[in-house]
Amino acid sequence: MIQIKLDEYEIYTSGCTALMRITESMRQNINWGHGYFGNFNDKVAKSLSGTLAELAVAKCLKVHFNHHVNNFKGADLYFRNQRVQVRCQVPKNENFLIIRQDSSANEIYILVIDRCPIFEVIGYINSSDALGKPEYLTNFGYENRPKVYSVPITDLISIESLIND
Repeated sequence: MIQIKLDEYEIYTSGCTALMRITESMRQNINWGHGYFGNFNDKVAKSLSGTLAELAVAKCLKVHFNHHVNNFKGADLYFRNQRVQVRCQVPKNENFLIIRQDSSANEIYILVIDRCPIFEVIGYINSSDALGKPEYLTNFGYENRPKVYSVPITDLISIESLIND
């Protein structure tokens, strides 16, 4: 695990990006998918946390973060010409990395824990190593939401090994 501290300017610019992502979805009449029904404030919080995590991973991997908007299924980042998807959660009793069933194979998925301004870049997995594995498939008891692959932290590869590979 690597801890990345974001400064006030990085938090501010990520906030602008997060709000732009939400208002662009509103402008284009695009609903959040996968059965998510959070209100505007919930979406702001989740979008901000995700954007901050993307920036933290970019700093960790020493790659460019362009504060993209309207990217949808595109990569969050690129590392050594490989597509990277960043997944962020606030600290819980049990954190895990989520990969949706319609995700692409052979992408790097990285889990980040949001303790703003500190972000813990926990580890990663190649999506091909999780997709199709029934032991990871769950809907967390939400019958109105599609199942996802939930990869426990113990099954992730250390982020240091990705950087040093």
